[in-house]
Amino acid sequence: MELEEVVQAARREAWLAWVQAHRQQIAAGALVLVLALAGVGLWLERLHTLREAAALLYQQALNAQGDKQTKLLHELATKYADTSYAAMAELILAAREPNEAEVHLARVLAHPRAEPEWRWQARLDLVRLALAKGDKEKARALLQEPVGEDYMELYAFLRAQLATGNERRSWLKKAKAAPSHDAALRRRIDALLREGS
Repeated sequence: MELEEVVQAARREAWLAWVQAHRQQIAAGALVLVLALAGVGLWLERLHTLREAAALLYQQALNAQGDKQTKLLHELATKYADTSYAAMAELILAAREPNEAEVHLARVLAHPRAEPEWRWQARLDLVRLALAKGDKEKARALLQEPVGEDYMELYAFLRAQLATGNERRSWLKKAKAAPSHDAALRRRIDALLREGS
């Protein structure tokens, strides 16, 4: 036998001896790995089922009307609070329940699965509510974070509501230059610019 074959045989013997000496630990480790994989699989299946149930309830809520829709949206927001459907339900509830709008909108802002666009809309709606109450400081604080381009018209218009003179006019021009999705808001911006505000 050559030296290399002897070394390989010795390594193989050492490896087999180590496996024999640690077979219980190896078996326990393999069992833990199998159980962990099964647990992860079950957890993923539960998440999938939860999302499907939330999607179904969301669709039912959209198809319902009146108090039944409100009830289903509340159920969605509480029972499936960990899903993005809950954040969307809160946004709809803010429009359906004006007296509770601030609470619903704050939940959208805090929701970890809310889309950025939903957060922007919630924040701008909170600014409108703050301005309606005369709380300019709260409105300014909410406008500190930027928004996406599709929300820039409303954002700049709201910034103009907090400004005076040339700064106000500058914000109105930015609002007019932004993509428009609200014809009534665009008419209001145009009217303010014509007035020289």
